Amino acid sequence: MLLKLIKESGIYLLYDNFFIWYYKKVFNKLKLSKNREIILLLINNKIIGFTILKKTYSENKICSLYIKENFRNKGYSTYLINEAIKYLNDKYPIISIDKRKINEFKYIFKKFNFNCTSIVNYIYNNKTEIYFNEK
Repeated sequence: MLLKLIKESGIYLLYDNFFIWYYKKVFNKLKLSKNREIILLLINNKIIGFTILKKTYSENKICSLYIKENFRNKGYSTYLINEAIKYLNDKYPIISIDKRKINEFKYIFKKFNFNCTSIVNYIYNNKTEIYFNEK
């Protein structure tokens, strides 16, 4: 069900080797350790959003955050970030975003007082990633 939403969303298109990362780093770690978590947002038993989290000794990170387009601007991102903050036990977890998506997240980052800490230009894929809350 989640993979279907990921494919429908197109979120995987923003990241090189998304599915390799998902299976190796997220899916397998969900089974083997407690340093990965996926929080699903369901309405009428259908996934309308999710966040993928990483919690380790050195890093608390929101790795992915997605809300289906027709459910956006209704407070669901706020809900998922609040749940992420609880799970990670960190008011300011690291989160990064593709520069092309920054306008979609500006309000939520301002609401949670997330601070931009770096901007990284990746030459190999002509991509710019904006990081928030790096320690």
